[in-house]
Amino acid sequence: MHRGAKLAIHITLPLAAYISAYAFVLSPDLGWWLSAGSREVWLTASVYAVLAALLEIVFRTERSSWRYVSVQDAIALVRSTFLTMAAFLVIMFVLVRAVEVPRSVLLITWVLHLGGLASTRLIRRALHERSLVRAIAPLLHRPPAGRTRLLLVGEIGAADSFLRELARDVEPAYDAVTILTLREADRGALVRGVAVGGVVDNIRETVDALARSGKSIGAVLFLSPPDIVRDLSAETLGYLLT
Repeated sequence: MHRGAKLAIHITLPLAAYISAYAFVLSPDLGWWLSAGSREVWLTASVYAVLAALLEIVFRTERSSWRYVSVQDAIALVRSTFLTMAAFLVIMFVLVRAVEVPRSVLLITWVLHLGGLASTRLIRRALHERSLVRAIAPLLHRPPAGRTRLLLVGEIGAADSFLRELARDVEPAYDAVTILTLREADRGALVRGVAVGGVVDNIRETVDALARSGKSIGAVLFLSPPDIVRDLSAETLGYLLT
């Protein structure tokens, strides 16, 4: 996304957050918003929005890639939005003793401001990874026919990285159906919609069970650690090659 569009969002969202919070707390009618009496509220909201944009530029949170938003980015958003609220309160107190800023409005504004920025990033990443439909309505998601059913074997973190890259592929050739990890404690966990079916020691049983359920495995991908294949018996490896 272009930086100018990001900056526009970082100005529009805090402005909308303040106006929405004020409307929620004080509930003025529509006519009041169009009258001269609302001028101070619009001016105050504009100050908040400009201050938010300036702090975003200082901390450069708007420059992070929204397609790859991370926990670190989320923490940075909490920091910048909280500092925006704190700096805004100090400025308004110095100028007008903050008499025009109800504390409940400011708190709700911060929540809406943070939620709006986080939501735009999450939606952008979901669109990039083509996982929006799966996240909102998983029952509507059906993998296209013709893909090779894939069994993933390895650590759960490596499986997550692989599935993330697979989701970004426009026309992926594989459809991951289950994961086998190194720890029994991982059994039943979901990694990007794919269930952990057990541990690597049960690979033959897992492949047989999938075949009986009509989901015959077409390929096996060993992820990590690198020596995971070495720990399998020759009989098991021969079975997977048949």
